[in-house]
Amino acid sequence: YNRRYLEEALEEYLMKASESGQPLCLVMVDLDHFREINEGYSQETGDRVITAAAAVFRRHLRKTDAAARYGGDEFTFLMPATDSRTALGVLEAIRADVEALSLQAGLTPGPAAPTDHPRAFRVTTSQGLACFPEHGGDAKTVRESADAALYRAKELGRNRVVVASPPSP
Repeated sequence: YNRRYLEEALEEYLMKASESGQPLCLVMVDLDHFREINEGYSQETGDRVITAAAAVFRRHLRKTDAAARYGGDEFTFLMPATDSRTALGVLEAIRADVEALSLQAGLTPGPAAPTDHPRAFRVTTSQGLACFPEHGGDAKTVRESADAALYRAKELGRNRVVVASPPSP
């Protein structure tokens, strides 16, 4: 799905979660250093990375979950009827499986590739997790909490999942 779908779906999923009393997790995912991969190798290589990461996402997410490409290397997941502890387990598995991807075969480095190991790169993800109602009572607050957690994951060195902090009383 794309960003437009996500915006509409988030409101619908949140309404269902509120009515049913079930939690809803929102996850924001960035592919770490994706620009360097795109520039250092090629856009075709970047497309390969996105396709491989999306396959990992599909393997771990349920049919009831929604995954959307939010931007170039940014993805968002909606995980209905999922608490933060359960979501964290799924997201850690996604993080590990993306990190284990082997995409080096047949790559030719471009002019911006690192000179020390021109054919080597590792794909990792930074992920921010926020859940309704634990981290916010509306779409805007949950989205902002997930975004803040994503940026915290990047600040802490990337290749990790960070769970949002509970809102201040």
